[in-house]
Amino acid sequence: MIINPTKKALPIFNKLVKTKDAGVAKRFAMANPFFSWHANYYLLNRKKFCYWLTI
Repeated sequence: MIINPTKKALPIFNKLVKTKDAGVAKRFAMANPFFSWHANYYLLNRKKFCYWLTI
């Protein structure tokens, strides 16, 4: 699974392991779009709620 955090969500997802070869990851994401996700979060009552989108 490839998770692409938005700039806003980078501090939350900073423990994710980076891919060694970005080109291979990009080709994998284009071939299998179900395994490529974008992550973000929003605040509600001072709590962070994460959500993931596949595009």
